[in-house]
Amino acid sequence: MKRLLIVEDEPRTRDSLRNLIDWKAIGIDEVTVAGSGDEGPAAARSSKPNVIIADVRMPGFDGIEMSERIMRTSPISRVIILSAYDETTYFQRAIRAGVVDYLLKPVDPRKITRAVIRALEEEADLEWQRRGEFRLKTLLRSNRAVLEQSFVERLVDAYAQAPPTAEELVTLRPSIALPPHGPFVGMVGRVVDENDSWPTSLAATVNAFAKRHAGTTQRAPAVLSSPISGTFVIITAIDPSNGRAPSSNDADQAGVTAELAALLSSSLQCDVHATLPARTLDDLVAAVFAFRHVLSVSGTAGARGKREGGIVANVAKVVDEYLADERLTVKFIADRLHFTSAYICMAFKKQHGITVNDYINLSRLEEARRLIRDSDLKLYEIAEESGFRSGSYFARVFRKYLAMSPREYRDQYVDPGG
Repeated sequence: MKRLLIVEDEPRTRDSLRNLIDWKAIGIDEVTVAGSGDEGPAAARSSKPNVIIADVRMPGFDGIEMSERIMRTSPISRVIILSAYDETTYFQRAIRAGVVDYLLKPVDPRKITRAVIRALEEEADLEWQRRGEFRLKTLLRSNRAVLEQSFVERLVDAYAQAPPTAEELVTLRPSIALPPHGPFVGMVGRVVDENDSWPTSLAATVNAFAKRHAGTTQRAPAVLSSPISGTFVIITAIDPSNGRAPSSNDADQAGVTAELAALLSSSLQCDVHATLPARTLDDLVAAVFAFRHVLSVSGTAGARGKREGGIVANVAKVVDEYLADERLTVKFIADRLHFTSAYICMAFKKQHGITVNDYINLSRLEEARRLIRDSDLKLYEIAEESGFRSGSYFARVFRKYLAMSPREYRDQYVDPGG
């Protein structure tokens, strides 16, 4: 629900603002009024407005001081100032206070309507930004887990064109406790019966098992898992004893590895599909990557669906990040995500019902429409900012999807009635 607060000490002007404009037509559901700058903050606390229209000169606080007080506790509320005085001092104060618009009386209702629409859009942008910052902070807190999950997915996915690097694995070492040297043993498998807590249960089981066999391994094994596909990789560093690095197929180590595989199978319903010895991390990454086709065949339809969903989400992220870049194509996205173009197109069309190219064009058109509404850029400049390679191509795509030209859109939606 969108709310508007009108703060105006002149009753006739206040009533006109409230009643002469069809507020619901532009998305305002509720209009509240106040008769002075002193009443404004209390009215704002009560009504929680998205947009505030305030006279600049009123009894008590003037409109600008009142706005500053309101925005201290409601920073995303947008303010429009009305003034009968074309004074530089007021205008400069309004800018410093962060008001959206400063309109001189008498004000054309169409100008007020446009100002409120701009204020609603700016308020929505600020709210989106606030939520985005919260999501970013949440992501950063869990960044290590996200990196590990991404590493596993790229390591075991049959459609990946290239494996992650051992260097990437080393950067995760603070989280997964890998020593700098081998030899290593990698156990690769998949959870048969998935639940939300299986990665935690898997790590706890492996670490408890490692403590019982502390003499065989240098430190606790590294457990990497991905809930997207239900896949896990357990990396164990072999303990160099008496100055000798035993081979990873020594009888003792083989027995311990077989015991762990049996434990995982019985207690967590995990299938260990391979136990891969390696002298170095590079060798281990290459060995697991070479085994990925077996894991793909063993995956359930549900797990594949989760994997495809994750890929589709990553496609959207790449499009958002490179929207204005002319290089943004299906091949560019595929190269960034280390998958084939065919697989990305298939997964995206399956989930969204449109092609990746359609999604790119629609995303660019949304950005273009925003720039047409909110900026004074020329149409060819908007085309460039939105990622279209030329003004003519921009116009052609615009008409294809929206059944009008960019100029017609500007005339119809941005400057109705001239």
